Amino acid sequence: MSTGESALKAKSSSEEMSHEDKEAQQPQGPPPKVSITHPRIRKIFPNFITQFAKAQLFLACLIIGSFSIYWGSLYNRVGHLKGLNMLVVNQDYQTGGIGETVLSIIESDTIAERGTWHILRNDSEIEQFFKIDSVQNHNISDLILTEVHHRKYWSSTYIKPNATLDQIDFYEGSSDSEGIAVQFIYETGRDIISMTPYVVSTLQMIQEIFNDAFTSEIAPSLFGNLTDTAKLQLVNSGRSTVLPSFNFLDYRPYNNSVLLAPLQVGLIYLILVSFFLFNFLVDVHKIFIPHLKPLHYILQRLFFNHLGYLFCAALITTVSSIYHVDFSVTFGKAGWVVAWLTNYLTLAAVGGANENMAMLIFAYDPKFLSCWLVSFVILNVSPSFSPMALTNHFYRYGYMMPIHHANELFKVIFLNIWKGDMGRSYGVLVAWVVLNILLMPFILKHVGQRMMKAQMEQKRIALEQARAQIEAEQKM
Repeated sequence: MSTGESALKAKSSSEEMSHEDKEAQQPQGPPPKVSITHPRIRKIFPNFITQFAKAQLFLACLIIGSFSIYWGSLYNRVGHLKGLNMLVVNQDYQTGGIGETVLSIIESDTIAERGTWHILRNDSEIEQFFKIDSVQNHNISDLILTEVHHRKYWSSTYIKPNATLDQIDFYEGSSDSEGIAVQFIYETGRDIISMTPYVVSTLQMIQEIFNDAFTSEIAPSLFGNLTDTAKLQLVNSGRSTVLPSFNFLDYRPYNNSVLLAPLQVGLIYLILVSFFLFNFLVDVHKIFIPHLKPLHYILQRLFFNHLGYLFCAALITTVSSIYHVDFSVTFGKAGWVVAWLTNYLTLAAVGGANENMAMLIFAYDPKFLSCWLVSFVILNVSPSFSPMALTNHFYRYGYMMPIHHANELFKVIFLNIWKGDMGRSYGVLVAWVVLNILLMPFILKHVGQRMMKAQMEQKRIALEQARAQIEAEQKM
Protein backbone atom coordinates (compact mmCIF):
# COMPACT_ATOMS: atom_id res chain seq x y z
CA MET A 1 0.00 0.00 0.00
CA SER A 2 1.38 3.41 -1.02
CA THR A 3 1.87 6.30 1.39
CA GLY A 4 -0.93 8.35 -0.25
CA GLU A 5 -3.47 5.54 0.13
CA SER A 6 -2.56 5.11 3.80
CA ALA A 7 -2.99 8.80 4.48
CA LEU A 8 -6.35 8.85 2.72
CA LYS A 9 -7.62 5.84 4.74
CA ALA A 10 -6.44 7.40 8.02
CA LYS A 11 -8.19 10.67 7.19
CA SER A 12 -11.44 8.83 6.34
CA SER A 13 -11.26 6.84 9.60
CA SER A 14 -10.64 10.05 11.57
CA GLU A 15 -13.66 11.74 9.97
CA GLU A 16 -15.91 8.74 10.81
CA MET A 17 -14.77 8.76 14.46
CA SER A 18 -15.30 12.52 14.70
CA HIS A 19 -18.81 12.14 13.27
CA GLU A 20 -19.63 9.37 15.80
CA ASP A 21 -18.31 11.52 18.69
CA LYS A 22 -20.47 14.44 17.60
CA GLU A 23 -23.55 12.20 17.45
CA ALA A 24 -22.75 10.89 20.94
CA GLN A 25 -22.43 14.43 22.28
CA GLN A 26 -25.73 15.60 20.84
CA PRO A 27 -28.56 15.88 23.46
CA GLN A 28 -30.70 12.81 23.69
CA GLY A 29 -34.54 12.89 23.76
CA PRO A 30 -36.66 11.72 26.70
CA PRO A 31 -36.32 8.05 27.53
CA PRO A 32 -39.03 5.81 26.12
CA LYS A 33 -42.01 5.00 28.34
CA VAL A 34 -41.94 1.56 29.87
CA SER A 35 -44.12 -0.68 32.04
CA ILE A 36 -44.21 -0.40 35.82
CA THR A 37 -42.17 -3.62 36.16
CA HIS A 38 -39.25 -2.31 34.06
CA PRO A 39 -35.84 -2.24 35.83
CA ARG A 40 -35.57 1.52 35.25
CA ILE A 41 -38.81 2.04 37.21
CA ARG A 42 -37.51 -0.07 40.07
CA LYS A 43 -34.57 2.30 40.39
CA ILE A 44 -36.71 5.45 40.74
CA PHE A 45 -39.44 3.82 42.82
CA PRO A 46 -37.72 4.38 46.22
CA ASN A 47 -37.54 8.12 45.52
CA PHE A 48 -41.23 8.10 44.57
CA ILE A 49 -42.18 6.31 47.80
CA THR A 50 -40.15 8.81 49.84
CA GLN A 51 -41.87 11.81 48.25
CA PHE A 52 -45.29 10.17 48.61
CA ALA A 53 -44.67 9.45 52.30
CA LYS A 54 -43.59 13.06 52.89
CA ALA A 55 -46.80 14.32 51.28
CA GLN A 56 -48.94 12.00 53.41
CA LEU A 57 -47.09 13.01 56.57
CA PHE A 58 -47.68 16.68 55.86
CA LEU A 59 -51.38 16.08 55.13
CA ALA A 60 -51.66 14.10 58.35
CA CYS A 61 -50.24 17.03 60.31
CA LEU A 62 -52.56 19.46 58.52
CA ILE A 63 -55.70 17.38 59.04
CA ILE A 64 -55.04 16.46 62.66
CA GLY A 65 -53.79 19.91 63.57
CA SER A 66 -56.36 22.06 61.76
CA PHE A 67 -59.42 19.84 61.95
CA SER A 68 -58.86 19.22 65.66
CA ILE A 69 -59.30 22.93 66.28
CA TYR A 70 -62.82 22.86 64.86
CA TRP A 71 -63.76 19.50 66.39
CA GLY A 72 -62.45 20.76 69.73
CA SER A 73 -64.78 23.76 69.68
CA LEU A 74 -67.71 21.31 69.71
CA TYR A 75 -66.24 18.88 72.22
CA ASN A 76 -67.72 18.38 75.71
CA ARG A 77 -70.28 21.17 75.53
CA VAL A 78 -72.09 19.77 78.57
CA GLY A 79 -68.87 19.95 80.56
CA HIS A 80 -68.62 23.67 79.83
CA LEU A 81 -72.19 24.56 80.78
CA LYS A 82 -70.83 26.21 83.92
CA GLY A 83 -69.66 28.97 81.62
CA LEU A 84 -73.28 30.07 81.14
CA ASN A 85 -74.17 32.80 83.64
CA MET A 86 -77.85 32.67 84.64
CA LEU A 87 -79.68 35.23 86.77
CA VAL A 88 -82.41 34.20 89.23
CA VAL A 89 -84.57 36.81 90.98
CA ASN A 90 -87.07 35.69 93.63
CA GLN A 91 -89.77 38.05 94.88
CA ASP A 92 -92.04 35.29 96.19
CA TYR A 93 -90.08 34.69 99.38
CA GLN A 94 -92.56 35.73 102.09
CA THR A 95 -95.11 32.93 101.68
CA GLY A 96 -92.81 30.28 100.24
CA GLY A 97 -94.48 27.79 97.95
CA ILE A 98 -93.63 28.60 94.35
CA GLY A 99 -90.53 30.69 95.07
CA GLU A 100 -88.93 28.19 97.42
CA THR A 101 -89.70 25.30 95.09
CA VAL A 102 -88.16 26.96 92.03
CA LEU A 103 -85.01 27.86 93.97
CA SER A 104 -84.66 24.33 95.34
CA ILE A 105 -84.96 22.94 91.80
CA ILE A 106 -82.28 25.31 90.49
CA GLU A 107 -79.96 24.38 93.35
CA SER A 108 -80.44 20.65 92.78
CA ASP A 109 -77.62 18.73 91.08
CA THR A 110 -79.65 18.22 87.91
CA ILE A 111 -80.01 21.94 87.17
CA ALA A 112 -77.10 23.47 89.10
CA GLU A 113 -74.53 21.83 86.82
CA ARG A 114 -76.16 23.33 83.73
CA GLY A 115 -74.95 26.86 84.42
CA THR A 116 -73.59 29.29 86.97
CA TRP A 117 -76.67 30.57 88.79
CA HIS A 118 -76.63 34.02 90.40
CA ILE A 119 -79.55 33.96 92.84
CA LEU A 120 -81.19 37.02 94.43
CA ARG A 121 -83.37 35.60 97.20
CA ASN A 122 -85.19 38.66 98.54
CA ASP A 123 -85.81 42.38 98.05
CA SER A 124 -82.71 43.35 100.02
CA GLU A 125 -80.41 41.40 97.70
CA ILE A 126 -82.31 42.73 94.68
CA GLU A 127 -81.84 46.34 95.78
CA GLN A 128 -78.16 45.77 96.43
CA PHE A 129 -77.61 44.00 93.10
CA PHE A 130 -79.37 46.60 90.94
CA LYS A 131 -78.19 49.50 93.14
CA ILE A 132 -81.68 50.91 93.65
CA ASP A 133 -83.30 52.52 96.68
CA SER A 134 -86.44 50.38 96.79
CA VAL A 135 -88.00 47.63 94.68
CA GLN A 136 -91.36 49.41 94.93
CA ASN A 137 -89.99 52.36 92.95
CA HIS A 138 -88.66 50.34 90.02
CA ASN A 139 -89.90 47.84 87.46
CA ILE A 140 -87.81 44.80 88.38
CA SER A 141 -88.81 42.97 85.22
CA ASP A 142 -87.34 45.76 83.07
CA LEU A 143 -84.13 45.79 85.10
CA ILE A 144 -83.77 42.04 84.63
CA LEU A 145 -84.47 42.37 80.91
CA THR A 146 -81.69 44.94 80.61
CA GLU A 147 -79.20 42.58 82.27
CA VAL A 148 -80.00 39.84 79.77
CA HIS A 149 -80.11 42.18 76.77
CA HIS A 150 -76.70 43.62 77.68
CA ARG A 151 -75.34 40.07 77.53
CA LYS A 152 -74.36 39.87 81.18
CA TYR A 153 -76.48 36.74 81.56
CA TRP A 154 -77.63 34.11 79.10
CA SER A 155 -81.06 33.93 80.73
CA SER A 156 -83.01 35.09 83.75
CA THR A 157 -85.58 33.37 85.93
CA TYR A 158 -87.92 35.88 87.54
CA ILE A 159 -90.28 34.60 90.24
CA LYS A 160 -92.99 37.24 90.46
CA PRO A 161 -94.06 38.92 93.74
CA ASN A 162 -96.84 37.06 95.56
CA ALA A 163 -96.84 34.27 92.98
CA THR A 164 -98.04 31.75 95.57
CA LEU A 165 -100.77 34.04 96.96
CA ASP A 166 -102.03 34.77 93.44
CA GLN A 167 -102.30 31.04 92.78
CA ILE A 168 -104.26 30.57 96.04
CA ASP A 169 -106.61 33.44 95.11
CA PHE A 170 -107.19 31.76 91.76
CA TYR A 171 -108.06 28.45 93.42
CA GLU A 172 -110.41 30.22 95.84
CA GLY A 173 -112.15 31.98 92.98
CA SER A 174 -111.06 35.45 94.11
CA SER A 175 -109.27 35.94 90.78
CA ASP A 176 -110.25 34.97 87.25
CA SER A 177 -106.63 34.40 86.22
CA GLU A 178 -103.71 32.84 88.02
CA GLY A 179 -101.31 35.34 86.44
CA ILE A 180 -97.70 34.68 85.53
CA ALA A 181 -95.82 33.02 88.37
CA VAL A 182 -92.41 32.65 86.74
CA GLN A 183 -90.93 34.47 83.74
CA PHE A 184 -87.92 33.23 81.78
CA ILE A 185 -86.08 35.81 79.67
CA TYR A 186 -83.47 35.00 77.00
CA GLU A 187 -82.44 36.03 73.48
CA THR A 188 -82.19 33.40 70.76
CA GLY A 189 -80.56 36.01 68.54
CA ARG A 190 -77.48 35.96 70.77
CA ASP A 191 -76.63 32.50 69.45
CA ILE A 192 -79.07 31.06 66.92
CA ILE A 193 -77.60 27.55 67.12
CA SER A 194 -76.76 27.01 70.79
CA MET A 195 -79.44 28.97 72.66
CA THR A 196 -82.21 26.40 72.35
CA PRO A 197 -80.28 23.19 73.17
CA TYR A 198 -78.24 24.61 76.05
CA VAL A 199 -80.25 27.45 77.59
CA VAL A 200 -83.92 27.09 76.69
CA SER A 201 -83.81 23.34 77.29
CA THR A 202 -82.57 24.00 80.85
CA LEU A 203 -85.42 26.43 81.50
CA GLN A 204 -87.89 23.86 80.16
CA MET A 205 -86.42 21.27 82.52
CA ILE A 206 -87.03 23.63 85.45
CA GLN A 207 -90.66 23.99 84.44
CA GLU A 208 -91.17 20.25 84.00
CA ILE A 209 -89.62 19.41 87.38
CA PHE A 210 -91.65 22.18 89.02
CA ASN A 211 -94.92 20.93 87.53
CA ASP A 212 -94.28 17.45 88.91
CA ALA A 213 -93.37 18.86 92.34
CA PHE A 214 -96.36 21.20 92.38
CA THR A 215 -98.82 18.47 91.49
CA SER A 216 -97.49 15.99 94.06
CA GLU A 217 -96.50 18.28 96.95
CA ILE A 218 -97.45 21.96 96.74
CA ALA A 219 -101.00 21.73 95.39
CA PRO A 220 -102.24 19.28 98.09
CA SER A 221 -100.77 21.60 100.73
CA LEU A 222 -102.55 24.62 99.24
CA PHE A 223 -105.84 22.74 98.92
CA GLY A 224 -105.60 21.70 102.56
CA ASN A 225 -105.90 25.34 103.64
CA LEU A 226 -109.21 25.80 101.78
CA THR A 227 -112.64 25.46 103.36
CA ASP A 228 -114.84 22.56 102.36
CA THR A 229 -117.05 24.91 100.34
CA ALA A 230 -114.05 26.36 98.55
CA LYS A 231 -112.77 22.86 97.81
CA LEU A 232 -116.10 21.88 96.29
CA GLN A 233 -116.18 25.01 94.16
CA LEU A 234 -112.59 24.36 93.10
CA VAL A 235 -113.37 20.84 91.95
CA ASN A 236 -116.52 21.91 90.10
CA SER A 237 -114.74 24.77 88.33
CA GLY A 238 -111.92 22.55 87.11
CA ARG A 239 -109.31 25.00 88.39
CA SER A 240 -107.63 22.37 90.51
CA THR A 241 -105.81 21.08 87.43
CA VAL A 242 -104.46 24.50 86.44
CA LEU A 243 -100.75 24.79 87.16
CA PRO A 244 -98.88 28.04 87.85
CA SER A 245 -98.13 29.86 84.61
CA PHE A 246 -94.58 30.00 83.24
CA ASN A 247 -93.82 32.65 80.61
CA PHE A 248 -90.95 32.23 78.12
CA LEU A 249 -89.92 35.64 76.78
CA ASP A 250 -87.58 35.42 73.78
CA TYR A 251 -86.62 39.09 73.64
CA ARG A 252 -84.68 38.76 70.36
CA PRO A 253 -86.15 35.79 68.49
CA TYR A 254 -84.65 34.06 65.48
CA ASN A 255 -87.48 33.19 63.11
CA ASN A 256 -86.05 33.39 59.58
CA SER A 257 -84.01 30.37 58.52
CA VAL A 258 -82.47 32.33 55.62
CA LEU A 259 -80.46 34.30 58.19
CA LEU A 260 -78.35 31.19 58.72
CA ALA A 261 -76.60 32.09 55.44
CA PRO A 262 -75.25 35.57 56.27
CA LEU A 263 -74.74 34.69 59.95
CA GLN A 264 -72.87 31.41 59.51
CA VAL A 265 -71.97 29.76 56.18
CA GLY A 266 -71.90 33.09 54.35
CA LEU A 267 -69.00 34.20 56.54
CA ILE A 268 -66.93 31.29 55.24
CA TYR A 269 -67.78 32.37 51.71
CA LEU A 270 -66.40 35.84 52.49
CA ILE A 271 -62.98 34.30 53.08
CA LEU A 272 -63.21 32.28 49.86
CA VAL A 273 -64.46 35.22 47.78
CA SER A 274 -61.60 37.41 49.00
CA PHE A 275 -59.16 34.69 47.95
CA PHE A 276 -60.79 34.35 44.51
CA LEU A 277 -60.54 38.11 44.09
CA PHE A 278 -56.80 37.95 44.76
CA ASN A 279 -56.39 35.21 42.14
CA PHE A 280 -58.34 37.14 39.51
CA LEU A 281 -56.42 40.37 40.10
CA VAL A 282 -52.89 38.92 40.10
CA ASP A 283 -52.45 39.22 36.33
CA VAL A 284 -54.32 42.53 36.27
CA HIS A 285 -51.88 44.13 38.70
CA LYS A 286 -48.91 42.81 36.68
CA ILE A 287 -49.88 45.17 33.85
CA PHE A 288 -48.63 48.14 35.87
CA ILE A 289 -45.37 46.62 37.15
CA PRO A 290 -43.15 47.77 34.23
CA HIS A 291 -44.67 51.25 34.19
CA LEU A 292 -45.26 52.50 37.75
CA LYS A 293 -42.93 53.54 40.52
CA PRO A 294 -43.09 51.20 43.57
CA LEU A 295 -45.12 53.59 45.72
CA HIS A 296 -47.60 54.31 42.93
CA TYR A 297 -47.88 50.60 42.18
CA ILE A 298 -48.73 49.85 45.81
CA LEU A 299 -51.31 52.65 45.90
CA GLN A 300 -53.07 51.46 42.74
CA ARG A 301 -53.01 47.89 44.02
CA LEU A 302 -54.64 48.90 47.30
CA PHE A 303 -57.19 51.10 45.57
CA PHE A 304 -58.38 48.48 43.10
CA ASN A 305 -58.30 45.72 45.72
CA HIS A 306 -60.65 47.68 47.96
CA LEU A 307 -62.78 48.67 44.98
CA GLY A 308 -63.16 44.94 44.33
CA TYR A 309 -64.07 44.33 47.97
CA LEU A 310 -66.77 47.01 47.79
CA PHE A 311 -68.20 45.51 44.61
CA CYS A 312 -68.22 41.93 45.94
CA ALA A 313 -69.73 43.12 49.25
CA ALA A 314 -72.56 44.80 47.34
CA LEU A 315 -73.24 41.58 45.43
CA ILE A 316 -73.26 39.47 48.60
CA THR A 317 -75.62 41.91 50.32
CA THR A 318 -77.85 41.91 47.25
CA VAL A 319 -78.18 38.12 47.44
CA SER A 320 -79.63 38.49 50.94
CA SER A 321 -82.05 41.09 49.59
CA ILE A 322 -83.18 38.73 46.84
CA TYR A 323 -84.22 36.21 49.50
CA HIS A 324 -86.16 38.83 51.48
CA VAL A 325 -83.80 39.20 54.43
CA ASP A 326 -85.04 42.17 56.47
CA PHE A 327 -82.31 44.80 56.77
CA SER A 328 -84.50 47.31 58.60
CA VAL A 329 -84.77 45.46 61.94
CA THR A 330 -82.13 47.56 63.69
CA PHE A 331 -81.14 50.51 61.51
CA GLY A 332 -84.27 51.07 59.47
CA LYS A 333 -83.74 52.11 55.85
CA ALA A 334 -80.00 52.46 56.43
CA GLY A 335 -79.73 48.76 57.30
CA TRP A 336 -78.75 47.68 53.79
CA VAL A 337 -75.89 50.18 53.67
CA VAL A 338 -74.69 49.13 57.13
CA ALA A 339 -74.70 45.46 56.06
CA TRP A 340 -72.90 46.34 52.80
CA LEU A 341 -70.12 48.24 54.55
CA THR A 342 -69.80 45.50 57.17
CA ASN A 343 -69.38 42.94 54.39
CA TYR A 344 -66.80 45.24 52.80
CA LEU A 345 -64.77 45.61 56.00
CA THR A 346 -64.85 41.85 56.55
CA LEU A 347 -63.73 41.15 52.97
CA ALA A 348 -60.96 43.73 53.32
CA ALA A 349 -59.83 42.24 56.64
CA VAL A 350 -59.64 38.62 55.49
CA GLY A 351 -58.71 39.57 51.91
CA GLY A 352 -55.64 41.50 53.01
CA ALA A 353 -54.46 38.55 55.08
CA ASN A 354 -55.11 36.16 52.19
CA GLU A 355 -53.21 38.37 49.74
CA ASN A 356 -50.16 38.86 51.93
CA MET A 357 -49.90 35.19 52.84
CA ALA A 358 -50.54 34.07 49.26
CA MET A 359 -47.69 36.26 47.95
CA LEU A 360 -45.31 34.83 50.54
CA ILE A 361 -46.34 31.24 49.88
CA PHE A 362 -46.09 31.66 46.10
CA ALA A 363 -42.56 32.97 46.53
CA TYR A 364 -41.47 29.91 48.51
CA ASP A 365 -43.68 26.92 47.66
CA PRO A 366 -47.08 27.40 45.95
CA LYS A 367 -48.40 23.97 46.91
CA PHE A 368 -48.87 25.17 50.50
CA LEU A 369 -51.40 27.83 49.46
CA SER A 370 -54.40 25.53 49.87
CA CYS A 371 -53.12 24.59 53.33
CA TRP A 372 -53.17 28.24 54.37
CA LEU A 373 -56.72 28.70 53.09
CA VAL A 374 -58.05 25.67 54.98
CA SER A 375 -56.24 26.66 58.17
CA PHE A 376 -57.39 30.29 57.97
CA VAL A 377 -61.02 29.22 57.53
CA ILE A 378 -60.87 26.82 60.47
CA LEU A 379 -59.10 29.31 62.74
CA ASN A 380 -61.83 31.86 62.04
CA VAL A 381 -64.84 29.57 62.13
CA SER A 382 -64.05 27.55 65.26
CA PRO A 383 -64.43 30.37 67.82
CA SER A 384 -67.12 32.15 65.78
CA PHE A 385 -69.79 29.49 65.36
CA SER A 386 -69.46 28.20 68.93
CA PRO A 387 -70.28 30.36 71.97
CA MET A 388 -67.12 31.21 73.88
CA ALA A 389 -68.81 30.22 77.14
CA LEU A 390 -69.13 26.61 75.95
CA THR A 391 -65.57 26.16 74.68
CA ASN A 392 -62.13 25.69 76.18
CA HIS A 393 -60.24 28.87 77.08
CA PHE A 394 -57.94 28.15 74.13
CA TYR A 395 -60.67 29.51 71.85
CA ARG A 396 -60.49 32.95 73.41
CA TYR A 397 -58.08 33.74 70.58
CA GLY A 398 -61.29 34.20 68.59
CA TYR A 399 -61.69 37.66 70.11
CA MET A 400 -58.99 38.86 67.71
CA MET A 401 -60.28 37.05 64.60
CA PRO A 402 -62.23 39.04 61.97
CA ILE A 403 -64.97 36.47 61.31
CA HIS A 404 -65.95 36.34 65.00
CA HIS A 405 -66.54 40.08 65.03
CA ALA A 406 -68.30 40.03 61.67
CA ASN A 407 -70.66 37.42 63.09
CA GLU A 408 -71.39 39.62 66.11
CA LEU A 409 -72.04 42.65 63.89
CA PHE A 410 -74.45 40.81 61.61
CA LYS A 411 -76.40 39.57 64.64
CA VAL A 412 -76.88 43.21 65.60
CA ILE A 413 -77.91 44.17 62.05
CA PHE A 414 -80.35 41.30 61.46
CA LEU A 415 -81.55 40.42 64.98
CA ASN A 416 -81.19 43.70 66.88
CA ILE A 417 -79.19 42.29 69.77
CA TRP A 418 -77.30 44.70 72.04
CA LYS A 419 -75.26 47.31 70.16
CA GLY A 420 -72.79 47.94 72.98
CA ASP A 421 -69.98 45.86 71.43
CA MET A 422 -70.26 47.21 67.88
CA GLY A 423 -67.43 49.70 68.35
CA ARG A 424 -65.05 46.98 69.47
CA SER A 425 -66.02 44.69 66.59
CA TYR A 426 -65.61 47.37 63.94
CA GLY A 427 -62.34 48.37 65.58
CA VAL A 428 -60.95 44.84 65.24
CA LEU A 429 -61.94 44.68 61.56
CA VAL A 430 -60.34 48.06 60.85
CA ALA A 431 -57.21 46.96 62.72
CA TRP A 432 -56.92 43.92 60.44
CA VAL A 433 -57.33 46.10 57.36
CA VAL A 434 -54.72 48.64 58.50
CA LEU A 435 -52.25 45.96 59.60
CA ASN A 436 -52.41 44.19 56.24
CA ILE A 437 -52.03 47.49 54.37
CA LEU A 438 -48.91 48.30 56.40
CA LEU A 439 -47.45 44.84 55.82
CA MET A 440 -48.06 44.78 52.07
CA PRO A 441 -45.11 47.02 50.99
CA PHE A 442 -42.63 44.95 53.01
CA ILE A 443 -44.05 41.69 51.68
CA LEU A 444 -44.01 42.97 48.09
CA LYS A 445 -40.39 44.04 48.52
CA HIS A 446 -39.38 40.72 50.04
CA VAL A 447 -41.21 38.70 47.39
CA GLY A 448 -39.71 40.85 44.62
CA GLN A 449 -36.19 40.36 45.97
CA ARG A 450 -36.69 36.62 46.26
CA MET A 451 -38.08 36.34 42.74
CA MET A 452 -35.19 38.45 41.38
CA LYS A 453 -32.73 36.24 43.22
CA ALA A 454 -34.41 33.14 41.78
CA GLN A 455 -34.24 34.60 38.26
CA MET A 456 -30.55 35.44 38.68
CA GLU A 457 -29.89 31.92 39.89
CA GLN A 458 -31.66 30.50 36.83
CA LYS A 459 -29.60 32.76 34.55
CA ARG A 460 -26.40 31.67 36.30
CA ILE A 461 -27.24 28.01 35.81
CA ALA A 462 -28.14 28.63 32.16
CA LEU A 463 -24.84 30.48 31.56
CA GLU A 464 -22.85 27.68 33.19
CA GLN A 465 -24.58 25.10 31.02
CA ALA A 466 -23.95 27.18 27.89
CA ARG A 467 -20.30 27.69 28.85
CA ALA A 468 -19.85 23.98 29.45
CA GLN A 469 -21.37 23.18 26.07
CA ILE A 470 -19.08 25.68 24.30
CA GLU A 471 -16.02 24.23 26.02
CA ALA A 472 -17.08 20.74 25.00
CA GLU A 473 -17.47 21.82 21.37
CA GLN A 474 -14.06 23.50 21.40
CA LYS A 475 -12.39 20.32 22.62
CA MET A 476 -13.80 18.29 19.75
